[in-house]
Amino acid sequence: MLRTFTVLAASIVVLDGTSATACPNSNFGRCGTASKPECCPSGNYCMPWTSGYYQCLPVPSQCARQFTGYDFYGGDIKTVYGLQPGDCCATCLSTTGCLAYTFVNEHSGTTACFLKAGMGKPRKVAGSISAVIDRYNSGQDHTPKRRLQGTDVLGVPGLPTTLDVL
Repeated sequence: MLRTFTVLAASIVVLDGTSATACPNSNFGRCGTASKPECCPSGNYCMPWTSGYYQCLPVPSQCARQFTGYDFYGGDIKTVYGLQPGDCCATCLSTTGCLAYTFVNEHSGTTACFLKAGMGKPRKVAGSISAVIDRYNSGQDHTPKRRLQGTDVLGVPGLPTTLDVL
């Protein structure tokens, strides 16, 4: 099961076809827009601040697996407003049952940190960033998964045809 999750993460990383070693963007530098998120240097992820400005930020401690442009839909434990992205990770780590989160910078005039019991139903959503905590494994995740139909594979090459194995 963990191997399947690794395939998902690897597919998302190569979405734009640029390897991390060849990434021209810098720490705290621009990394694209909602229509075209770009790479970030190793140890960074691409944070969507607005639809027109994404920025490379250091990966939060204990939440290294970041997924720019994805919402882990469902499995919500609670929502916390007004946090920064790194604070969302820390809040998840201190919340019983939290394995993942989705952070949205522009949510009704403030930020929103949706704490999750698992990855739920991953879907592409511009402006979202989702992550799992470092100690996450698929055996802990009991959120419902969705079966993908036809060509609906989240637009990510190599993604398995079902996410209920994650």
